[in-house]
Amino acid sequence: MEDSSNNGCKRGRPRIRPNPRQFTNLSQARTGRGTIEWLLMCHAWAAIKESWERDPKSNAWAAYYLDSTKGHIFHKSILAALARLEDSAAILEWARVIAEKKIPTKIAVASIRRARLGREPEQNYLTLFARVEAVVNDYLAARPSTPRDTIIQALLDVAACLED
Repeated sequence: MEDSSNNGCKRGRPRIRPNPRQFTNLSQARTGRGTIEWLLMCHAWAAIKESWERDPKSNAWAAYYLDSTKGHIFHKSILAALARLEDSAAILEWARVIAEKKIPTKIAVASIRRARLGREPEQNYLTLFARVEAVVNDYLAARPSTPRDTIIQALLDVAACLED
């Protein structure tokens, strides 16, 4: 007779990920979910640390995540979200932007998740401002001789149309 205790897996279906219970002794996590987050965080931390060790001057932004004197790791939630990105270059680029702009953790994690899943960014003042700014910059790049007064007048006319 077969042993009925097969660690919660159905017969014939292997685990997609390694069993997180195997790593709970290594991490500070108490649950399987926490252990997976810890493993992901370590992956992103290793990529950022390797980048920082190669060139500390140009990668000074890495100090936002790493404390070189005591070995502490900061912003673990952001690191776990970064590790879910597939490309290591994308991990480093997102980490650099978040560190340079000092984006709050909640907003950074949500932005990474939306980018990873291919969703539209949250609709708010900042996204609208960014789109309007991009349109104006594209227009100026195509027509550099346009007077600034014309652009300002066009934006004011659009605002007046919205009020009506």
